[in-house]
Amino acid sequence: MKQSMKRSIKQILILSFLLILPIGHSVVYGQVKIQRQVNGTWYDLTTRSGSYPNYSYPPVTFASVAAAAAYSDRPYVNGTRSTNSGLQNNDRIVITDNDGTSETGPITISKTGIQITSSDGSPKTITATSGTYSNNCLLYINGGSVTIDGAITLNANASSLKNTQLSVVRLAGTSPSLTLSGTLTGGNTTGNSSLGGGITVGAGTATINGTIQNCSAQNGGGVYVAQAAMITVETVEGSDAKVQYNNADNGGGIYVAKGATANMTSGSIIGNTAANGGGAYLAAGDQTGHYDTHNGGKLNISGTAQIGGEGQGNTASSNGGGVYVAQAATITVEGSDAKVQYNNADNGGGLYIDTEWSENSLGAVTIKNNTAVNGGGIYLHQSYNTTFGAIKVISNHATKGGGIYADNWSGLTLDDENVSISKNTSSESGGGIFAKGGTHLKISNGTISENGCYETSGGSQGGGIYIDGGDITMNNAKISNNYLGKEDTGAEDSSRKGAGLFITGIGLNGDKIQANISGCTISGNKINYSSAANQYYYGGGIYVQYSTLKISDCTISENQSCKGGGVTVSGNATLIAEGTEDNKMTFTSNTAANNGGALWTEGSNDVAPTLTITGVTFSTNTSKGSGGAIDIHAVDAASEIMPPTTGSAAEIAVFATFVVTASALEE
Repeated sequence: MKQSMKRSIKQILILSFLLILPIGHSVVYGQVKIQRQVNGTWYDLTTRSGSYPNYSYPPVTFASVAAAAAYSDRPYVNGTRSTNSGLQNNDRIVITDNDGTSETGPITISKTGIQITSSDGSPKTITATSGTYSNNCLLYINGGSVTIDGAITLNANASSLKNTQLSVVRLAGTSPSLTLSGTLTGGNTTGNSSLGGGITVGAGTATINGTIQNCSAQNGGGVYVAQAAMITVETVEGSDAKVQYNNADNGGGIYVAKGATANMTSGSIIGNTAANGGGAYLAAGDQTGHYDTHNGGKLNISGTAQIGGEGQGNTASSNGGGVYVAQAATITVEGSDAKVQYNNADNGGGLYIDTEWSENSLGAVTIKNNTAVNGGGIYLHQSYNTTFGAIKVISNHATKGGGIYADNWSGLTLDDENVSISKNTSSESGGGIFAKGGTHLKISNGTISENGCYETSGGSQGGGIYIDGGDITMNNAKISNNYLGKEDTGAEDSSRKGAGLFITGIGLNGDKIQANISGCTISGNKINYSSAANQYYYGGGIYVQYSTLKISDCTISENQSCKGGGVTVSGNATLIAEGTEDNKMTFTSNTAANNGGALWTEGSNDVAPTLTITGVTFSTNTSKGSGGAIDIHAVDAASEIMPPTTGSAAEIAVFATFVVTASALEE
């Protein structure tokens, strides 16, 4: 009896000691169970006494699972002692209690197939408190594979801890993996440039089906993907993948390092902020030679993925509100329902692509409602090889380049009949596209329509396209219903030139830049005005100066300006307009409030344009002044105008008059 009493007293003393033992953990009894599946049924891991690991440990908390995994004794599973000690492959960690949850962590998992789940499906949160976090994270996956269920939230609580090197989750070791359906929050790695606030994918792969939010970092507020690692963002049934409301210097949502890859097939990156790459930042590759390796960060967007949303756009204080693509990095977008939208930056509200020698391809994606100073939708900087397929750039706004801004020898190809650059606006120039600095612009098929500029003080040019110092080639495209100036406002700019296209500039060697337009329709473009007396509104369809414009087999119709309703040729520019037997070149139903319903030339005896016009039909063009079809205000002596397909050209060759009357050309 005395011996039995002594044993009971000893057990009470041991229990009392354990309740107050300062072991470095904030103990929450009954919070976690470790379970193992046997023949399709999950069983708790227990010791002989029914508690796990055993009486010499406090009850298991989330953070002490690492201790449980290292425990040398073998637990019992459904009454049978296990052949192995600690956490094993395909076990699961069940969170049973959400009250008073507080962990010092981290938990380290090196086993595969580990699931972290809620005992009853209701939300459970693990929140970090005081303590030392080795490996700079709350959950450390070292070569293991982990699934975090949708009811689970891991909160690194870094701001309360005043810890600037604490990720929520970190992957390392050999081929680790994470599948996240739950939520990660509260990470802060602003003190370490190679750690992401929410997840640091240092190796292996991470699949985001859940949410990463309210984290911060130097690089990758939500996610940092290191070299050779990969992340996939996708919504699956029962979850909604989101990387949201994170911030960083670079890559507010996601930072993709050199040699790393990010795939996004669905879900959204929204409400993130950064200096560069509000939504995502693709880091530069090897910067030697001509960047032939193309080994910068890679981002592949497809399906229904969305970068930015209404009222939830990503923001960059410098470049790339949605995505920043650095030198030798690569972005590929292909998905008719994919969207880059409602983002904002100084340069490139939607996308900023700065990729010398890399190949970037944007397919059937919608870039819409983004804003910037330059390049509301897209900014291309020395991006030599960028191809747009069936892209839609819609309703973006900027000071210059409402839809697209390209400079510094960028090469842009729009090559699909479903390309649409429409309803974009700029306050100065290039409502649809602004291209300068040696940019090579090639447009095959597609439509540039309903874009406009509405500067009311300093002048505006190129409602559809503005190109300065670069080449442009267009085939079978439509440039329609673009405009300069807001309609019926009464406000007047100092000048408006080229509602459809504005072409100017000198090439690298001092040569005229080349503009070749074939088989295109240029129609319905308008320079709006409140007074027909304005002498500086030129070229409803096209305005060209200091350049060579060759147009063939095109329809130029129903364009409007004060002078040169269809086309204005200025300075020492050269115009070559020609039609073939099979494809007629026509100027039809263009109007000018003053002179030159179809065509107006301006210059002086010292600097005058050169015209070569053959096989061209002028019909039903009108002006309220001189030259219902053509008003040649000045022209170089080398000019040659052959008889048009219809009408009489008797007075065209008499250049001394400088004016060809309407009756000479109209049907």
